[in-house]
Amino acid sequence: MIADMEREQEPAPQGLFAELEAHFAGLEASRMLFDVLRREIEVLGPVELRVTKSQVAFQRSGRPFAWAWAPRRYPRGNLAPLVLTVALRRRDPSDRWKEVVEARLGRFTHHLELSDPDQLDDQVRSCLREAWDGEAPSPAPPERSARSDLAPVPAAVAEAGPAAAFRQCAGPQDFATISDFLAGLYVPGNRDGNWLQPIWEYAYTHPWFDESSVGRIGIWEADGRIVALAGYESRLGEAFFQFATGYRHLRHALLDHAEAHLALQDEDGSSVLSIFLNDWDAEFARLALQRGFARDPGADRPMTMIEIPLPFPPVTVRDGFRLVSLADENDLVRWDRVLWRGFNHPGEPPVDGPHDRLRMQFGPHYRKDLAIAVEAPGGDFAAFAGLWFEPVNRIAYVEPVATDPDYRRMGLGTAAVLEGIRRCGELGATVAYVGSTQPFYLAMGFREVARQECWVKRWRAEQPMGRWTAGP
Repeated sequence: MIADMEREQEPAPQGLFAELEAHFAGLEASRMLFDVLRREIEVLGPVELRVTKSQVAFQRSGRPFAWAWAPRRYPRGNLAPLVLTVALRRRDPSDRWKEVVEARLGRFTHHLELSDPDQLDDQVRSCLREAWDGEAPSPAPPERSARSDLAPVPAAVAEAGPAAAFRQCAGPQDFATISDFLAGLYVPGNRDGNWLQPIWEYAYTHPWFDESSVGRIGIWEADGRIVALAGYESRLGEAFFQFATGYRHLRHALLDHAEAHLALQDEDGSSVLSIFLNDWDAEFARLALQRGFARDPGADRPMTMIEIPLPFPPVTVRDGFRLVSLADENDLVRWDRVLWRGFNHPGEPPVDGPHDRLRMQFGPHYRKDLAIAVEAPGGDFAAFAGLWFEPVNRIAYVEPVATDPDYRRMGLGTAAVLEGIRRCGELGATVAYVGSTQPFYLAMGFREVARQECWVKRWRAEQPMGRWTAGP
């Protein structure tokens, strides 16, 4: 379940000059070489610099293509004052590189120790130009086709079962195909352990969804239909697995893909991945343990369910308040404000919030009449509950829910949820689900029916610093 997490607050801006001074303090030789390198790179065209504790990244359109860092920060013998790392989409054959690492599939980081400005010759300039060109922004095609630059990592151990062919998610044109796949997996009580279709739709239309990495979602097909999927809910660093009946033997292949293509690359050169496994899938848990994953029970994803009675009891609110929906008035500003405050963000919401909310209404199954708000006497939205109706399996899904702190403990959030469930029941839903075991939901009658256990792994990656890694 994606929560409207607190938006990151940027630190107070600091001048680039001051940041570089602090970064290279006491490293005069490193700073001299860096200044020469910077001039060579900035003649290529638009370049942004990002200074972190361990390195300086050179970026084009927000994407890094080269890094500079001082090995002497991490004493390990007689090291050069500066190391240049260049990311290319090929392995350069020159023997002048200290190390070349395929940090990600099809992306090679080349490490060059620098001790003299003359080392920044035409060959290095050519590689820098190639790296800079490789991050040029390009317009998206009208329809996104499946990428071919990623390939599934062969499973080390293959389980017996029907064969399936791998391909990458093709973006928007795969949205309906994945939706149909998930709807076709459903077993009452979510006993199949797969995502409900509304989870996918809510995630895909959420403003926090990382569209740039959608090609990393792995799809396995047999006889022209999807039989397994490995993807993320919001961004890289998490992996969820969906299986059709008879295809759980693909566990190894899906986990291989997740480790290779869905892990988050931290600034310190490490990779981290959280995977979510059905609590009844002991075989997958054993595989995760063998791969070095460890349990993180605090991040588990429970699923609770409530049966929808017919007729549904009347839903009422306190005098002066009234139940409304976004079908009555699609007020994005009031909607954004109650979600912002309801998820405990400080102050007032940012001005671009309503635009984000509008995006959330783009899903083909989104219904404004199921977006329920409780309007306070002064006109503000005091509470909000979003409901999704999935007609194939006649289920409802609750997401998101929030109550303004000024109006809590008045039963308003409960009223919004129940009114949404009531309306879904009128449409034909027989049960409603929510991805939470908070007492708020249990008091309404929701009970846990499924759980995805979180397993976490962190490992050292070679990008961008290769063997010259920070720390002990």
